[in-house]
Amino acid sequence: MSSNVLLKTDRVAKVVVPQPVNIATGLDLEKKLMDAVMTGASDKGYLLWRSRRALVVPRSATHKPGFADAKTYCDAQGWPVITRSTGGELTPQDPGFINLSMVVKLNKNQLSIKGSYELICDVMSRWLKKYGIQSEYGSVKGAFCDGDYNLVVDGKKIAGTAQRWQRIRDAQVVSHGGDTALLIHAVILCDGPLQEMWQICNQFYEHCELPPFIKGDCHLTLAQLMGEQGEYFVQKVMNDLADVMSKYIDQLNFTESKDLEVKRA
Repeated sequence: MSSNVLLKTDRVAKVVVPQPVNIATGLDLEKKLMDAVMTGASDKGYLLWRSRRALVVPRSATHKPGFADAKTYCDAQGWPVITRSTGGELTPQDPGFINLSMVVKLNKNQLSIKGSYELICDVMSRWLKKYGIQSEYGSVKGAFCDGDYNLVVDGKKIAGTAQRWQRIRDAQVVSHGGDTALLIHAVILCDGPLQEMWQICNQFYEHCELPPFIKGDCHLTLAQLMGEQGEYFVQKVMNDLADVMSKYIDQLNFTESKDLEVKRA
């Protein structure tokens, strides 16, 4: 699509999609980035993209009582429900959010689960430091899709993370170093109507006959932190993140090193 910016230098894929796209389009771009590493077209890369409104749920959610009713209800409220192949819990998407998808090629035992999450938490921390914002990672009870590697500012979730590992089967690709592709994803809360999101998320759970648990005061947007908002603001911080991410991905080199120490920001 014409709004995509695709740069490839020295086997590094760098893709930025500044305008919100259909969630299926974003997930397809993410898959193509993963496939580029799986097939040997790239050794690493990243994708920055934004989605139109959607509620993304794991396939397991489709087996919950009332799922069909929940999907029908949320669709009617302007929040289409999309199923993903990976695990986790319901994750809202909004044009005010930025998705960061990062893929690297490495050996299966080269990086721990903790170390892999630190890769993406570290680059986001470096980006936030540009604005004088200190962050850490950890669990936030009451946050959507909670986990040990949320990016947290002032005790509130500002980004959620997930990852997927896939073994590379092509012997020729493996012969050049690395037998595994690692995809790490983050959804960053830059701007948007958070209270409306948590309301529709909890209504989804209620229709699925599950207890609602998401609490609005457990979350924070970058817009709230910086006192700015709107499309221009989201585009600006996305460009800043692209600059930080470009330099960060260039210095990562798993295929020529058995070990890689991530230096925390």
